[in-house]
Amino acid sequence: MKTKYLYFTILILFLFNITYAQDPGVINKGAQINITSGTHFVIQSGSYTNQSDGTNHGLIDLAGTLYIQNNITNEASDATNHIFTGATDNDGTIIFNGSGTQTISHSSNTNYPEFENVTVNSGSETQIPNGKAATVNGTLTVNGHLYLRSPSWGEYPSGSLITNASVAGTGDLTI
Repeated sequence: MKTKYLYFTILILFLFNITYAQDPGVINKGAQINITSGTHFVIQSGSYTNQSDGTNHGLIDLAGTLYIQNNITNEASDATNHIFTGATDNDGTIIFNGSGTQTISHSSNTNYPEFENVTVNSGSETQIPNGKAATVNGTLTVNGHLYLRSPSWGEYPSGSLITNASVAGTGDLTI
């Protein structure tokens, strides 16, 4: 009887780990997500991936706060799509609050993410990899670690960050 319970327990643990490991987070395939003022949208596990459905391109109209504990990637096929609509009105905030390394990335040279206000929380490590870029139009607050990754000599260009406002915080910005 003990053997049956042991096998059942191992099977349940195995299935739980497979389900958890496959959690993709949020994949936006061409929809517009509206996060209104005062709203807190939390992606606790998995990443946010922005895509196109062939006609429409994923967008977020951010007037509230988006908490993300993993990566954010723009794969939309429209070169002018930078994920966030109204990215210059500065009424929304993205907070990177994961415990591991988080990556800001995109699939082409022109569809880089363009943010309003960004905060990298204490204990978080966010990076922009080689050859990738991001723009922050509002306040960039770094209380954790933000890295712009540089390549080895002769490789792709280094990560790029454009900030059109202020930089604040007590963390590290490493280039």
